[in-house]
Amino acid sequence: MKYDKIFYQRLFPTGPYSNEKLGIELIIEPGETAEQGLTAAKMIIEKWHRDHHPELYVDHPAPEIQPEKSQAPDKRTNSLIDDIRSCKELKVLESYRILAKTKPEFQAAYDEMIEKLTPKQ
Repeated sequence: MKYDKIFYQRLFPTGPYSNEKLGIELIIEPGETAEQGLTAAKMIIEKWHRDHHPELYVDHPAPEIQPEKSQAPDKRTNSLIDDIRSCKELKVLESYRILAKTKPEFQAAYDEMIEKLTPKQ
């Protein structure tokens, strides 16, 4: 098969609902492969777009935003401890068994209630 021309086209987003379609046709020189021609065409199109729309290219990563620590986890922790301590039946308390293993505070409340609700022999 004989190749003598390469056509490369690419659609670049330039904004919300906005695009720019660029294309180039190159003639393959003797001794040049189709792959070399495609690579050259792609590089030309991408360089042109970068040179004419530098605002669309970010050469450095955006700064990492650190989330603020909220007080919500303390409220949730206290609320769960209150829930454990409000259990009136051993069967209900057993539903907190796995949760109790996740934090020492939960385990302490769970152990306290197990002792309180377990019948003494």
